[in-house]
Amino acid sequence: MQSYMYHPMSQLHIESTQKFKDTTISVRFLSELTEKSATTLAILALIMEDRNQYAATKQQMTQWMDQLYGAKLDVRSIGYGKSISFEVRSKVIDDRYIDRSIAKEHFEWLLTMIQYPLLSAETLKEAKLMLKATLLRNQDSATKYAINQAFTRAGAGYPLSIDTSGSLDVLDDITLDDVKSAHTMLLSAARVDVFVITSAQPQMYQALFEHSYLNTTRVDSETMYTLQHRDMTQEVMKKELKQTNLVMVYNAQIIPSDELYWPLRVALVALGQLPSSLCFTEIREKRSLCYFIGANMVTFDGAVYVYTGIDAKEKQQVIQLVGEQIQRIIDGDIDENLLVNSKTMMINSLYGMVDDPFAMINFLYQRLLMKSDVHMDSVIQMIQQVSMAKMGEAMASLVLRTIFSLEPMEEQA
Repeated sequence: MQSYMYHPMSQLHIESTQKFKDTTISVRFLSELTEKSATTLAILALIMEDRNQYAATKQQMTQWMDQLYGAKLDVRSIGYGKSISFEVRSKVIDDRYIDRSIAKEHFEWLLTMIQYPLLSAETLKEAKLMLKATLLRNQDSATKYAINQAFTRAGAGYPLSIDTSGSLDVLDDITLDDVKSAHTMLLSAARVDVFVITSAQPQMYQALFEHSYLNTTRVDSETMYTLQHRDMTQEVMKKELKQTNLVMVYNAQIIPSDELYWPLRVALVALGQLPSSLCFTEIREKRSLCYFIGANMVTFDGAVYVYTGIDAKEKQQVIQLVGEQIQRIIDGDIDENLLVNSKTMMINSLYGMVDDPFAMINFLYQRLLMKSDVHMDSVIQMIQQVSMAKMGEAMASLVLRTIFSLEPMEEQA
């Protein structure tokens, strides 16, 4: 993918290819993450998808997209450590498959969607109701809710504690002026990266970008950080459930710029991302102590977490066993095949991205924010070079920070 910088923090990235039947565009604005900004941007996303000053009704919006052969529009927010990315993405059929060129029209339409959402008291009220319903539904997903609650406690005072989907605590206080201010900030000040995957000529997109409101000097937003160590906390919350959801959050203080980042990522696959992983094998398969179990990382926050569904009475044994599996990696007490399989899974996942335009864009964007080499071959080489000793060194950095369990009302731990 070829990158073009016109102003500081204002970049265009183009992948010229005939591999896909669609042209894909992703416009990503980066700004500071706070509870209020996450909620405000969640509201703005709903409005932007729904109505525009040039299409004031849902029907008019649908008709406009139909004129572009069924163009798709999706707006979302994603957290990257201290920052939040507000993404406006769209797909439209590639010019090769239709009887007229719409590539230019599609890009201009997308910029109009971003620049002119219908911000009014009515659309604000509708968006708030929709967001409230979504946030309440999210609480019905026990695993997701337990992880969010664990992050709230483990990340108190840090961005880790903020749900980028928005917050019910501040939703009612968001005003129309707040949404307008956030929108103005995106258009004029937030770092912007535009990604285009298309068969059309790059020169056309370069000219369109150069003469758009996106092409202006902007401000970068810091992403990566680490948590300071503190004493471990443990908490139980009761809810109407059929099983207990246990989440253990560890402070690794390892971020993508660190030498141990890739050893940690490989180690987490070995710990809980494969059917042959240590946690799955020892806790689920051998002892039948959980319904599911996994391990993952909050990349830009330097935090690691293990999540599992169990019976509450098994909690202490599961906590102990997770600790033992981590210690096994530290001691190098794992089969060499597990190390090989972990690397293979990660590398195959990277190769699989080339068949998914948005996966390609996500990979490149994350690498740009990491300020790392954006070439996939260099990432694969770093994964291949991970040794058992480096995995152990990375896992030795884990400090248990929070144990959170979401338990059924009738069960006793």
